[in-house]
Amino acid sequence: MIVPLLAYGVIDAIFTVIWKFVTGDKDFGVVTMAKICAKIFFVSGGANSNGPLWYIPVLVLLQLIMYYPARSGKKWLPAVIGIIMLTAGYFVHFKGPFRVGQVPSAMVFFCVGMYSKAFIMKLKNSNKVLPVFLASALLFAVLCWYNGFSEMAAMNYGRNYIVYYLTALSATLALLTIAMLIDKNKVLEFYGTNSLTIMCTHYHLARYLIPWLLGLAHKENILNFIPVEIMFSLLVMLIMVLVIKLVNSKLPVLTGNYRIKILDKVL
Repeated sequence: MIVPLLAYGVIDAIFTVIWKFVTGDKDFGVVTMAKICAKIFFVSGGANSNGPLWYIPVLVLLQLIMYYPARSGKKWLPAVIGIIMLTAGYFVHFKGPFRVGQVPSAMVFFCVGMYSKAFIMKLKNSNKVLPVFLASALLFAVLCWYNGFSEMAAMNYGRNYIVYYLTALSATLALLTIAMLIDKNKVLEFYGTNSLTIMCTHYHLARYLIPWLLGLAHKENILNFIPVEIMFSLLVMLIMVLVIKLVNSKLPVLTGNYRIKILDKVL
């Protein structure tokens, strides 16, 4: 995942430079260029123009940290790490290089996922999926209303730090049970298996290019209407199909689906 991260970081930097030229950014200079290059490596804790990239370095760090604990056979070890990270996340309020400051709070979800896997698999084969969905969806609505707005990317945990996790986990369980109720769907499976590509490519299109084109036509205000927003989202998802096909066939390195001959010889 490090290779796609750096590759998309370079693409993002190129887009940012071009965008500044196109929009006539008067502050563009050597210092700005240095900052753009530094953000390829998330030195300042954030991406250039492609905000969703923030999650990849966090996921890489999570996997590196948990590589041994997850395979050690010591079932108590991830729990201890999860409790330490839960505590650390409460006191850490900086993003840091490679978003290292967000690793503690994200690690909690990683550890909960490890311990809940058996429960999820058992639930999938039971007749309790619908009741669990209704209960988790209701719990999410209540907790979300109580805790207010929260956003992991901004390290905003709402009114209560613990309730934030309960809210997120109840939403996750609701989504998992929806997937169980749907069971199989080729369209959703297609988007699901290509979620990395979607996450790393949609933002420039949805946040910059399409609104910019609407602005040139003096129609940017139409995005304030919900029916137009729905059509806008569907349009982006349709365009993503073409992007996914292109990446999978011509640029598999951007998905991490490639092999390095030198490593093959070593391993």
